[in-house]
Amino acid sequence: MSPFAQQMVQMQRMAVWNHSKSKHMDANLWSNLPEDLVDRVLACLSLPTFYRFRTVCKRWNSLITSPSFLQCWSEMATGCPWLLMIKRRDNRLCPAYDSFLSKWHAVSLNFLPLQATEVVATCEGLLCLRAEVSGSLYVCNPLTKRWRELPSMLKNQARGIVGMTVNKATKCYKIIVAGSNSDLYDRKTEVYDSATNTWKRSGDLPARTDLRPEYAVCLGSMYFTTSEPFSLLAFNIAEDVWRKVEVPMPCSLTCSRLLVSQGILVLVGGVGKNGISKSFCIWKLEKETMEWQECERMPDYLCRKFLAMCYHNYEHISCIGHMDLICLASFSWPETLVYDASLKSWHWLPRCPLTPLQSGGFSWLSFQPRLDAGV
Repeated sequence: MSPFAQQMVQMQRMAVWNHSKSKHMDANLWSNLPEDLVDRVLACLSLPTFYRFRTVCKRWNSLITSPSFLQCWSEMATGCPWLLMIKRRDNRLCPAYDSFLSKWHAVSLNFLPLQATEVVATCEGLLCLRAEVSGSLYVCNPLTKRWRELPSMLKNQARGIVGMTVNKATKCYKIIVAGSNSDLYDRKTEVYDSATNTWKRSGDLPARTDLRPEYAVCLGSMYFTTSEPFSLLAFNIAEDVWRKVEVPMPCSLTCSRLLVSQGILVLVGGVGKNGISKSFCIWKLEKETMEWQECERMPDYLCRKFLAMCYHNYEHISCIGHMDLICLASFSWPETLVYDASLKSWHWLPRCPLTPLQSGGFSWLSFQPRLDAGV
């Protein structure tokens, strides 16, 4: 985060702290401010506050379509992601935890076609969704409520593993669809490029590759792990080719999840015997030695509770990199366990008031809210 953006964060925090003290504002002062200066002030607001302020007048309401305001907002954006909770078969309203304000928000997807039911990827303010029956893909920005249906793939890969990446300089994005989560012999990979609005066939997956759906983008490649026997694969985004990363996986691994934290490739997984996890560990990949180095182990009392939440079904476990946080959650329980890498501490997130405690069927994503993300 730039020094200017850090200053903006401090200003937002002070604004929240002083809100209850300042009941009145000088109308004469604010009514005479130049519009470009007003835009800069509005761009400093937190997103929930900005959306409330849009009701003030027509001009403020139209700012999310103003190129000059979006450029200003892009320069001042603080880059604090939200943790998005998606309920299976009921994703029209997604709770999102804002770690900056320590609050839950409701993100509506009601503007999308009904067939767009499965959120499969997210990157830089965009969500990619799939139609469960046809396999069609959609991309949307839930803040601006803009969306589009992508052209048909060269081959319908309705159950392919989906990844997404955005070029921050050009704002163009790529969608990668690889193989199938039900057919080990399906090695085809297709890449959609928003710059050309076309799909193309890229290099095939290695033979008999069972990709995990989670992925991590780091240093120009999209990384995936495989199911047992565990291994690490990388898809070069610029060259559209796969390679197997020659790195030995940790011993006694029972399940694995991949993410990026603080710009480093991180592996989170269970360790045990005979497929039963006794503990959960966090490893980071050392670039010089190309080895996984253990950097944290979940305390026993937390591990017992977390494994009980997912009923030892490791397919139910989600793991998300979220700024300095590593979030672990279960498909069957609406609570999230968090490891703070900067403080080296564990804690539970506040429970979501929008979701009943005795409910299940959740998936989780780290969502970077951006007004300037175009579809």
